[in-house]
Amino acid sequence: MNWFGRHLNWTMGLAWLVCIPLGIISVNILRLAILWNELSNPLTVIFSIIAFVCGVLVWWVTIWVIKQKGRSLLHLFWLLLPLGFIAILVLKNHNKKEQETSP
Repeated sequence: MNWFGRHLNWTMGLAWLVCIPLGIISVNILRLAILWNELSNPLTVIFSIIAFVCGVLVWWVTIWVIKQKGRSLLHLFWLLLPLGFIAILVLKNHNKKEQETSP
């Protein structure tokens, strides 16, 4: 198993730590471009792609971590709470393969 599979909480934490600030910065730059009517600027397209990729990556990593822990995807509803991602981090790993191979 690779590093990401062995360190599920670190994987999710790093994805959130990198993508959320980058996405927020991109969205704010897009808001300014809309306010200043600079939608024809090529940087606007680049920042919109960055914001979209960051959003998709955060969701994909979170879903992957929940599946790797052997939990139901209903735990995604924790993300509706202000600090709900912490609830996903503290979920115990119920993956049978992981428990059998651990000493």
